[in-house]
Amino acid sequence: MGAALPVEAVGLHKRFGQRTAVEDLSLRVEEGKVYGFLGPNGAGKTTTIRMLLGLITPSQGSVRIFGRDIRKDFKRAVSQVGAMVEGPAFYPFLSARKNLRLFGRLSGGIAEGRIDEVLAQVGLSARAEQKVAGFSHGMKQRLGIGLALLEEPRLLVLDEPTNGLDPQGTRQIREMVRAIRDDGRTTVFLSSHLLGEMERICDRVAILSRGRMLREGSLDELLGSDAGVIQLEVDLERDAVALDLLAARFGATPRLVRRGHLELEAEGIGPAEVNRALHSEGIAVHGLGARRRTLEQVFVALTGDASDIQ
Repeated sequence: MGAALPVEAVGLHKRFGQRTAVEDLSLRVEEGKVYGFLGPNGAGKTTTIRMLLGLITPSQGSVRIFGRDIRKDFKRAVSQVGAMVEGPAFYPFLSARKNLRLFGRLSGGIAEGRIDEVLAQVGLSARAEQKVAGFSHGMKQRLGIGLALLEEPRLLVLDEPTNGLDPQGTRQIREMVRAIRDDGRTTVFLSSHLLGEMERICDRVAILSRGRMLREGSLDELLGSDAGVIQLEVDLERDAVALDLLAARFGATPRLVRRGHLELEAEGIGPAEVNRALHSEGIAVHGLGARRRTLEQVFVALTGDASDIQ
């Protein structure tokens, strides 16, 4: 029998009165990976995470953390879990170090050396003695991740850790998650609506919309290991004609990236075929290439909705 999975959820449903927030959701998270839980705000990500952590009870379905049922064996199930859900909360007039020390005492005490390790891990060693009231939003997020890491969990659950951050803060969180994954001791379950960011760091992703899981798989499975989008360059004055021609010829919806530059989903279509179609109508092709799809393109293809994702 193999090792128990960090997370295994089967048939999760959650209803609040007449409203269904999560419907028939199942997932399996493998050890040592970054698992991305992706979808727009209001898709049911936080509700699902709260069920996974035993913070709310599913209307139906089951959750196991490292093989232990979250409802029947809650204390042992969460004993190897660190989590940051819906933003961290700290004592503002205590320093970063004193906050970690205080929260550590609640679980029986944490060695000062471990606090130093965590502060270094989240890039806050130089701010260890500064009051949290003076921290930026990004620094508070990093301290929240530090708190979740304090007891060296085997599973780290982060709910929208980059929410509200500027590009620099987002990059810092991304690099931190990569380092945690590469260390090999901790599995990361990460929710976000920032699809481009998740594409950079996740090993496996699930796409959620309106409480239902639409797709789940590795990045190669979702995006395709081969090129799935044809890119081409034509004369500026001919790009509108090229758009109409490609739509009519291939039954697809090409996209004008910028003047003279087009993209076309390559379902069963090859670059050479596109080139021939344009040349047959007297449209010169000055550049032709291909790339694989992005998570955003996969999401839009599944939902038809690009609102509230980035």
